[in-house]
Amino acid sequence: MVQAKMKYFAIAHLFVFFVQGYQREGKCLLALGNAFGAIQSFDKCLVIDPKNSTFQQDVSKTSNLILNTILLIWYLGVA
Repeated sequence: MVQAKMKYFAIAHLFVFFVQGYQREGKCLLALGNAFGAIQSFDKCLVIDPKNSTFQQDVSKTSNLILNTILLIWYLGVA
């Protein structure tokens, strides 16, 4: 999975408008547990294609995951 992340990271940065590269990078980061990095990648997708409902859903789901994680940490008093 780390190799896949690096592959899509390189592709996305070589071809700024390769929106699928950013989306795949985000999905890889999310699978690796890096939701904050994933949201940044998904945001790049929206900059390129702001009306794409799939990218909007990716951002929404990842944002909800981050919010729910923060709320769970707060509720459990872990932090």
